[in-house]
Amino acid sequence: MTSSNISAKILCIEDEDRISSALKTALEARNYNVTIINEGLRALKFLEIQKKDAFQLVLLDLMLPGANGWEILVKIRALPNTSNWPVIMLTAVDDEISESRALYDGADDFITKPFSMKVLLARIEANLRKKQSESSLDFELHFSDGNFDDLTPREKEILGYVAKGYNNKEISQKIFISETTVGNHLSNVFNKLNVTSRTQAAIIALKYSSLLK
Repeated sequence: MTSSNISAKILCIEDEDRISSALKTALEARNYNVTIINEGLRALKFLEIQKKDAFQLVLLDLMLPGANGWEILVKIRALPNTSNWPVIMLTAVDDEISESRALYDGADDFITKPFSMKVLLARIEANLRKKQSESSLDFELHFSDGNFDDLTPREKEILGYVAKGYNNKEISQKIFISETTVGNHLSNVFNKLNVTSRTQAAIIALKYSSLLK
């Protein structure tokens, strides 16, 4: 099995030494940085002092001494710095009620013991990819509007079509100019709006929709 391309810090809250040791070995072999906590109350206190980017994913056992996984999951979702961390629940309790409760309380995934390490690693990578994708989208949604007022009427017209999902060829057919000219106009639009993608441009277009054709 090849090493993961996704670098991440993983918090593993698990009280069984045999399982936590196996997880640490498997995860570190894939270049993850792993921190183990084996007691519930300690985990609760540990979470309170963590920075927002301290960990990218949590593996959380359900049955723990001191405080159980339910309490810890609720804590993770309640704290501002940990609320967005992906959480995969690991438990020997195999029933639909527990799984439903875990997902309802905010778990991102639920895996029953004994589990396949290969499957767990795949689930971890899937959740990390999902988180990366969400972070990219969040980046798309937070940027300045640039200089919308500097757009020419033609540029605003083209931006309006971009917001509607038209590609360059379709826009060229709509307004009877060459596809190359559309591309040139869009380049000017991107520069004036201080954006780097059609998605960002479309978001601004929606904001100013009443001013577009």
